[in-house]
Amino acid sequence: MAFINGYKYNTLEAAEAAQKQCDDVYGLPKEGGTTLHWIGINEGDGFWYITEDESISDILGETEQIEIVENGII
Repeated sequence: MAFINGYKYNTLEAAEAAQKQCDDVYGLPKEGGTTLHWIGINEGDGFWYITEDESISDILGETEQIEIVENGII
């Protein structure tokens, strides 16, 4: 097991909504561009999470410590 700081969500839909908030702030996706999302979503054991990044802290707020299985990161 490992611990990371990030944002934990009980549903994929909630994680995708947080991802969209970040995309909207950074204007993604751009027409004709190749970058679709500012941040990625990872799957944990029955939950989804976004890894902490200073570029999204003002958007998503406080992080929490999340316990993950190291080989479970996708």
